Amino acid sequence: MKSTWIIAGGTIGWMMLACLASTTNAGPASAVRKSADGLELPAAAPDRKFRVVFPYAGQILGERPEEVGRVFNCKRSEPLLAKRTKEDLGCDWFVVNAAGADIAGLGLTDGRVTKLVLFYEVAAPMKVNNIRKQIESKNDRAVRTSLKTVGEEKKQSLIVTFDVDPIEFYLAEHSASDAVAAALRQHVWNPAMTDEQALLIGDGPGKYQATFAPDAPTGDAKTGSALFNDNSQADIRLVFDARNKEDARQQALKKHKNLKELTKLADPAAGSTKADAGK
Repeated sequence: MKSTWIIAGGTIGWMMLACLASTTNAGPASAVRKSADGLELPAAAPDRKFRVVFPYAGQILGERPEEVGRVFNCKRSEPLLAKRTKEDLGCDWFVVNAAGADIAGLGLTDGRVTKLVLFYEVAAPMKVNNIRKQIESKNDRAVRTSLKTVGEEKKQSLIVTFDVDPIEFYLAEHSASDAVAAALRQHVWNPAMTDEQALLIGDGPGKYQATFAPDAPTGDAKTGSALFNDNSQADIRLVFDARNKEDARQQALKKHKNLKELTKLADPAAGSTKADAGK
């Protein structure tokens, strides 16, 4: 039996209830930082800027991974991870016995923890309900959470995921005017945005990549274009310039009916202006 709850985050002012595992001194920012299994950790700014008071996760989100505990890479230390759980935590790093959980998966942005996945091997229904109530009572736009139970109720495991909103993490790490910050939170492009900020919300002037799903095997003579192979079974990608995301969408729909995805490109020189099937 498996059940899932998707829950909003928490509010500032909540006292963290979980105890953390022992921490390690990260050392100077310029020093090479390595995981417990010998891999170099991603570079991170020396000062922690993102902070949120949140049940179970408040003292971990925004930290460098080695400050959470002895950190291991999920691929290099797969046998160690497999002894603790067979579940896919969706993270590249993990620590053992952190925040009261058997395993804590860590996802990083700019070298700091922006995703925390707590795995409890055994979680009685009362414990699950207690954790769920604590998190459900909070509402913080900076953190999104979900709870999932795995297995039968009498011997179920629990996975609790905390995801930092990328906009909120960016605003904690970078300075921005009030107008730009408000626009970023609303995912609305503002001419005062930098290219980096516009890319964060996937809007503004620049190059866009449109991905089109292929037509049915029989083709479609009415809507087909010489630019596309209607009999192809592979997705087709096209890169072009646009004033903003809506302009890009309108341009794409004029090219072909089966618009599947629209993505703003980071590199202005990336991609090709020709149809690119299957790449």
